[in-house]
Amino acid sequence: MIRVSFVGKLATVFFEVDHVDSSNYKEFKGMMQHYMAENAKFVFDLGAVKFIDSSGLGAFLSILRDVRKLGGDMVMCGAGAAIRILFDLVQLSKVIQVFSDRDEAERALA
Repeated sequence: MIRVSFVGKLATVFFEVDHVDSSNYKEFKGMMQHYMAENAKFVFDLGAVKFIDSSGLGAFLSILRDVRKLGGDMVMCGAGAAIRILFDLVQLSKVIQVFSDRDEAERALA
């Protein structure tokens, strides 16, 4: 479902599926728990993701809460037009920064 690449405490999460929804959000959250550590920072590369439902949005918010409790942070990048519109509609982009590309997102967390 995901592949994670680490450089120090900065983890980039790549999706190997095109959706985060009620069919896989629990697996996603469970996999992310494995990678969380104190002060970890995450970049979620959404380039492959075409659809996110309310369960998927909830998973991202839950992960954000857990990461921030550990003193870390997370941002997103590479979201297509439909995902960016969704984030704006539900105002997720006010809670989680969304960048156009991965380099920009990684610099924001450096």
